[in-house]
Amino acid sequence: SAALAAATAAATTPISPDQMPAPRAGLWERSLRVDAKPPVVERRCLAGQPMDPLAISLSCSKADRRRTATGGVSVDAECVDDGVPVRLRLSAEGDFTSNYATVRSQTLLSPHGPPVTTTTRSTFKYLGPCPAAGGG
Repeated sequence: SAALAAATAAATTPISPDQMPAPRAGLWERSLRVDAKPPVVERRCLAGQPMDPLAISLSCSKADRRRTATGGVSVDAECVDDGVPVRLRLSAEGDFTSNYATVRSQTLLSPHGPPVTTTTRSTFKYLGPCPAAGGG
C-alpha cells in the first residue's frame, strides 16, 4: 500500500535485533498472500519474542534494521540461499498487541537470468491466549 511504502521511506532510526517489535504472546491468526496466489490462513502461538525476519534458512551477511516514523520497522538484508545472492526487504506496521501487517520481498539475483522477486503480504490478528498444551 502507499501508506506502507511512505512509512518505509520515512525509516530513519537504526535499531538492533532485540529492539524489533515483539508481537504479544498468544494465539495469532495470519492471513498470508504470496504474489497473486490465493491467501492462506494459519494460526500460530507466539512467545512474545522480538520479530526476526532473518530466522529463516538464509545466511545473511548484512542486515539494516530501522524504526519507522509510525513505530513500525523496515529491514533490508543481503543474504545467500543455496549459493544464490538474495536481497530481502521486510516492513512491518501495527500495534503488535492486537494486529500488525508485514510486507516481505525476496529477490533472487541469479547469474543466469533476470532477478526474480517474490512478495509475501501477511496480516496478523491476535485471537487470545494459546490453547493449553497436551489437551485433548
